[in-house]
Amino acid sequence: MKIDNIIIASDNNKLYFEFVPYAIKHFKNVFGCNVIFNYISDVNDLSEEIKDSCTVINYPTDNTKRISNAVLSKISRLITATKLGSETFMIVDVEQFILNKFVPDAIATADDNKITEIGGNMYHNTTSQGKTPMGYTSGKGNVFKNIVNPNDYDYLDLLKTWSDIVDGIDGKENITNVPNHFSDESLLRYLIVRSGSEDLINHISRSGRDFKYDFRLDRHWSDWNNQAEILDNLKNNYYIDCQPLRPLKENMGKMENLLKHLNLK
Repeated sequence: MKIDNIIIASDNNKLYFEFVPYAIKHFKNVFGCNVIFNYISDVNDLSEEIKDSCTVINYPTDNTKRISNAVLSKISRLITATKLGSETFMIVDVEQFILNKFVPDAIATADDNKITEIGGNMYHNTTSQGKTPMGYTSGKGNVFKNIVNPNDYDYLDLLKTWSDIVDGIDGKENITNVPNHFSDESLLRYLIVRSGSEDLINHISRSGRDFKYDFRLDRHWSDWNNQAEILDNLKNNYYIDCQPLRPLKENMGKMENLLKHLNLK
């Protein structure tokens, strides 16, 4: 599968928004494709640099105040993907970097008539069985639409449908939940099961344990103070990917080697 579009999302929360220009440049470098930035805002106050470097889709905030911007950011990626027709997409976090060829090579050989996920094996034999990591979810827009929005609801009707979920699998599917009790992975699992689309999911395994992926430079469990080791691992393509420290500017000292390695600084 060749990726046509990378989908990222954020509101103006600096925890995520500071990564936007870096994410746009990074994923263009990796996949040589269009980047779609879902901006959760009632105004398009983005810099010209951002607007000129990607496709911007403005998603308004919820005027009922029932759906948080954090949740809207997550679900907007699913909605955008359904609108791409025969074009392919990959959903990623805005604060995420690919560091070697594991992900690109896995996606390159994947069947674009299925939806590909990477690393869902981490959830096997846990209460999250059947969920798939949202990052790197890829496929054709029309295939994804048959799972996520088979009734072709418009935006507001789709939000209402997802706001009315009462028969979820783990209770984290309803989009009116507070952010720390909502999971877009739970919502996608629910939609896959409800549509009977399990056979449309292509699973690619990734090593790890206890919900910690191997070969990841991670904000939670990596030693960011050991910059010499990080730089050596980067040069040797040891890491598959990175979930970096946040906020970016406050951690720039520890992030500089990574950004320079990726030609982003």
